[in-house]
Amino acid sequence: MPLSDEALMEQFQAGDEQAFDILVERYEKPLFNFIYQFVRDYHLAEDLYQETFLRLYRAADRYDPSQKFSTWLYKIATNLCINAIKKRERELLYLEAERVSTLEEVNVMKGGETEVLSDPAGSTEQREMYRALQKALEALSADHRLVIVMRHYQGLSYKEISEILGCSLGTVKSRLHYALDQLQSTLRREG
Repeated sequence: MPLSDEALMEQFQAGDEQAFDILVERYEKPLFNFIYQFVRDYHLAEDLYQETFLRLYRAADRYDPSQKFSTWLYKIATNLCINAIKKRERELLYLEAERVSTLEEVNVMKGGETEVLSDPAGSTEQREMYRALQKALEALSADHRLVIVMRHYQGLSYKEISEILGCSLGTVKSRLHYALDQLQSTLRREG
């Protein structure tokens, strides 16, 4: 019978490096998928995945075996994802300001005419729906996007989400309800 995550973590705390390797192997796919669904960038997800386990490794002595291991692991990943999203949003705001400034300069040089480029390859209805959903998800705040990803992509329970985020069950349900309403409204507006 395989050891529980908590027992493996205790073994790792006692110096058993193989226990850590088993935990990494167990959580490789679900944790990477969680991070990817949240940040929507493969390379960033890889970096955050590795950083999550690096932080877990460094903080192993602070793990309390009476707590559920997966909650602790996902809390580390969640904090890293939120910080990465906030950093990316700041960078995007800066780049957008630069782009608008450049477009205004180009527009003035062309005499005020703008050119709209179309996608020559076209797209299927399904691809368009997927893009619309991803765009709507990205428009949500980090807190609201996070509960959607945790609940609908990772299948976590309300209780698990509550523990990972450190908030009440009511807050989780409220954020999820609001996020789903926002997604629905955005998708209706987009057609």
